[in-house]
Amino acid sequence: CPVDCVWADWGDWAQCSTSCGGGSAVRRRSVEVHANAEGRQCEGNNTENQDCHPEPCPIDCHWEDWQPWSRCSVSCHQGERHRSRNKVREEHNGRPCAGPMVATELCWDDTHCLHDAPDGQAPQAASPDAELLGELSMRVSDVGSL
Repeated sequence: CPVDCVWADWGDWAQCSTSCGGGSAVRRRSVEVHANAEGRQCEGNNTENQDCHPEPCPIDCHWEDWQPWSRCSVSCHQGERHRSRNKVREEHNGRPCAGPMVATELCWDDTHCLHDAPDGQAPQAASPDAELLGELSMRVSDVGSL
């Protein structure tokens, strides 16, 4: 008597190969009854594939490198300088960036602080102390002329 091949039921789908961005899952089946010489062989494959998790993967926000510091906001004494960085935004429910986009710090520049020099001499860079002393000596000389 001929005995035909019989497939067993399909097994469960295996876990998807990825959690996002498109993967594949496979399920298998086995031969339950093997055909004899006169019977028909099983038709079809013993494995089946399907696409899974086609949604895009989350992309977390990240910062590009800091730009160089700006010049000091003043050319004489205390000021501020700034630098910034660009944000590459999160996508598809990624995490937002942490931290500031702009950084500020105090700066001191006295390279262009000039005070009056006696006739015929080049102006000199003044330190805060030298400027204060100049004001005091001016006040003292004003009092002496009274």
